[in-house]
Amino acid sequence: MRLNFCGRQVFLSLSLFYGLAACDSPSSRVFGNGDDHDHTHGDGVGDGEFTTASLDGVSLELDDESSFVITEADLAGISGNIAVSIERDEIDADPVFAGSDVSIVVDRTSISSAEDIRVTLTSTWAAPSFNSTEASGSGQFHVIFTDTDSTNVVKTFTIPLQVTPIWEIRILGRSGGSYNFSAPPSTSIPACLRPHSDGLSLRFVNYDPTTAWTMHGDDPIDHQDDEMATAPAAGQAGGSYLATVSSTVNQVGSYYLHEASPADVSKNIRFNATTAQLGNASNCMQPQ
Repeated sequence: MRLNFCGRQVFLSLSLFYGLAACDSPSSRVFGNGDDHDHTHGDGVGDGEFTTASLDGVSLELDDESSFVITEADLAGISGNIAVSIERDEIDADPVFAGSDVSIVVDRTSISSAEDIRVTLTSTWAAPSFNSTEASGSGQFHVIFTDTDSTNVVKTFTIPLQVTPIWEIRILGRSGGSYNFSAPPSTSIPACLRPHSDGLSLRFVNYDPTTAWTMHGDDPIDHQDDEMATAPAAGQAGGSYLATVSSTVNQVGSYYLHEASPADVSKNIRFNATTAQLGNASNCMQPQ
């Protein structure tokens, strides 16, 4: 997810969505006293340099978004009353992935002739890790074009999906007395992450052009040894710090900006949360 602030490629997910629903232009919310910042998406782009999306496959991280376009040329020869739908049974049948916080939507549910169709995928921070290539090909979704008059399927695109257990948290600088992050503050109720068999990583990235920050971490989040370099300009990535959490214990860790004055408030994350905890707003901050 590390890329130009307003020109990045995108994939992000919020809730399990079986839909054919149209999707609005996605945006990424800044938490703190910051404003909302919209991000422009191009064809086959993701939320950063670490995410990709195309007909060849989609790769997401946690709390991420990406989209791609099935072009008019891809649909050459299609005409009539054509319904556009997403079929994801193979993904949701996988015991690791079922019930996950990943949405797949198309920007229109019907067409009468060949035209561009944008497919957008979104993952929440609570999404599980998943790699379709490690699931005997079962981790795929399908974009299906059906002639509603004859009920015949006239075109199908089968697309592999991968979700990598990395959550990027961007340091966006100070506004008033608050330090702004791309992730929610989680100062009381923690943001909760599912168990990941191979652990997960938090990628802290400094988007603040005024200050080089050090990330203070409390177990199981390791404290950073050195500073993250300042961003070269507003909206651009500076230094980064990757904190890997391999523990399988259900526990809460915290982080805050070490040099902040006045002191930055600790943000809390629960690792290896249970399904019951994930669904309970009193135990876990719900994905936003």
